[in-house]
Amino acid sequence: MRLLLLVILACFLFIGCKGKADLLTDKTYTTEKIGWTINLPGEKWKVMTEKEMKKLNAKGNKIIEDATNVKIDNSTVEQLINLKKDPFNYFVASIEPFDSVTFGNYDDLLTATHNVMKESFKSLNILAEYELGATRIDGLMMDRFIIKLSSKPSGSKTFYEEMYTCLINNYVFGIILVYNNEKDKETLRNILNSSNFSMNSDL
Repeated sequence: MRLLLLVILACFLFIGCKGKADLLTDKTYTTEKIGWTINLPGEKWKVMTEKEMKKLNAKGNKIIEDATNVKIDNSTVEQLINLKKDPFNYFVASIEPFDSVTFGNYDDLLTATHNVMKESFKSLNILAEYELGATRIDGLMMDRFIIKLSSKPSGSKTFYEEMYTCLINNYVFGIILVYNNEKDKETLRNILNSSNFSMNSDL
């Protein structure tokens, strides 16, 4: 089960370890770089420390690299805010400067990210179902990739990952929701849908 959660969090290639100083209050979080503000969910959800993220990242990246032979370089990724209720429910957000010379086409980058995730779960014999789409949040169109994951061997425990990405202000902006129950799913989606953007998407 712990392996499953590590893969869920680390498979998202935009997760990194560089911390940021943004505006964080008891009720809201704001980052100036992309003009993004969200409402925070309350005291049951804690802001994860940089040390916690580094530990998760190191373990998860090794699992993925061993499973896929794909080297993960997240040295340019900046953490925005990462929230955790318990070992199974997370809100993770980050940005990475987007350079078309380095990354190529954004759509191709997104497809490659999805393929690495699929290959990782397949290599680890983790049952997974995928749903690809898009959604508009505060006027900003974001790509959406939803994964349903079942634990081995019986598939009795189910986890979900929802990944939202877009280009904004020359950054790849990514949000992950990870949950294992309907109540926390609702809380995480409420955080996402509280998003307020003061900048326009680059797409």
